[in-house]
Amino acid sequence: MSSRKKLLCDLQTLCELEIVEKALDESSSSSSDDSSESSSESSESETDEILEFTAFLSSKRFLMDRTVVPKRHDWMEKLGVASDTTYRAEVRVTREGFKRIYDLICGHRVFQNESTNIQRPVDFQLAIALYRFGHYGNGASFNHMSFNMGLSCGAIELYTTHVITALLSLMPQFVQWPDRNEKRKIKRRFFQEYGFENCVGLVDGTLVVLDSCPSMKGADYFSRKNCYGLSAMVVSDDKKRILHAFTGFPGSAHDCRVYKHSSLAQRPEKFFEPEEYLLADSGYQPDVHVVPAYKAPESNFEENSLFNFLLAQARVGNEHCIGILKGRFQSLRGLRVMIKTADDHKKAVFWFLACCVLHNILHDMGDAYDETWTEDENVAETVVPSRQETFTENRVGRQKREKVKRLLLINKS
Repeated sequence: MSSRKKLLCDLQTLCELEIVEKALDESSSSSSDDSSESSSESSESETDEILEFTAFLSSKRFLMDRTVVPKRHDWMEKLGVASDTTYRAEVRVTREGFKRIYDLICGHRVFQNESTNIQRPVDFQLAIALYRFGHYGNGASFNHMSFNMGLSCGAIELYTTHVITALLSLMPQFVQWPDRNEKRKIKRRFFQEYGFENCVGLVDGTLVVLDSCPSMKGADYFSRKNCYGLSAMVVSDDKKRILHAFTGFPGSAHDCRVYKHSSLAQRPEKFFEPEEYLLADSGYQPDVHVVPAYKAPESNFEENSLFNFLLAQARVGNEHCIGILKGRFQSLRGLRVMIKTADDHKKAVFWFLACCVLHNILHDMGDAYDETWTEDENVAETVVPSRQETFTENRVGRQKREKVKRLLLINKS
C-alpha cells in the first residue's frame, strides 16, 4: 500500500470514529446546555476539516509533488558520435548489429499504435532496451537511467516492453529447432570433431539471477547458489547458436525437472529422430534423447572416465554459449524485475527469451562477443553441491548411453 493510500484509509477511519463518537454523545446527553452545544460545534468543525482534507488528497495522484525529471535529448546524439568501443559498451552491439535489429523490429505494430505521434523513435526505444539488457546492478537502476537519459521510470519500462514484444515476434524465425537438412550438418560436425554419432546439440541449465527476492512465493525462487532466480534451459549446437530456450520454473527447480517439462521431453517425436540425442552434464538423467556424463561411483571406471572427458570436450561449447549470452546481456546476472504477480513472472521469462533472440541475430551476422565486457569481473559460477532430488531411473536411457559410449570409444580407438 502506498503512503498516499494508507493516509486516505487512516483519514477515513478517523472520520468514521468522529461521526460515531458524535452520535453517541448526542444519544447520551438528555439535556441541551451551552457546553454541549459548543462541544458539538467543535466536533462538527473537526469532522468537516477531515472530510475537506480527504477530498483534497483524493483529487491528487501523489502524496507529495513529484520530482520533475529534466528532459534531455542529447543521449542518442552522444551515442551516435561515440567511439566504437564506447558504443558497444553502452548498447552491447556494433553499429551494424544495431541497424540489423532495428530493421527487423521497426515495422512491428507495437510501435504503430494510436499514440505514435507522442512516442519516441524506434531507434531510441531500441537503444534504451539494449542498454537495460546489457547492464545490471546500479548501472541499470531507474534513477541512473532517468538522470542520464532524461526519461521517466514509466517511459523506460514502456520502451523496454515494446522492444521485448517486437523481439518475441521474431522468435519462430531466429530460435527454431533445425530441420532435417540442418540436423544432418550438425551431426556430421559433431562426429568429425568429437566422435559422437547422431548428436544434434548440447543441453545445459542456467540461472537467470533476480536482483531482489520476489514478493510472490519468494522461497521458491531461492536457488542452490544462494541467490534468487529462474531456472532456465538452453540447447545449443557446436557453433554456439541457441536451438531451443525454455524457462519459467523458479530457481529451486532442478535442471532435470526443467527438461522433463519442456517441449523437447513432452513431445520428442517433433524434435528428434529415433537415434538422435543431446549431450548433457551429470545433472541430467539418462534418457532416450539425452546422454549425460557418468556420476560417481560409475565415473571412477576407466572407460566411463574417458567417456566423461570426451563428452566434456564437446559439451563445453554450451557453457561458452551461455557465457556469451550472459556476458553480453548482463541483466541476466541481476534482473531488475520485482516479481509480485504472475504477470511480473512472465515479464522475467519474456526478458530472457528476448535476449536469446538477440543472441542468435547477432550470432548469424557475426557480431562478435567483446571480452572487455567481463575482463574485470569474475564470471565463473560458484560450484555448490546440488540439492538432492529423486528421479525415476530410465533403463532405456542407460542402455542408450552405453551404446553411445561404445561407438565413441570405437571411433576414437
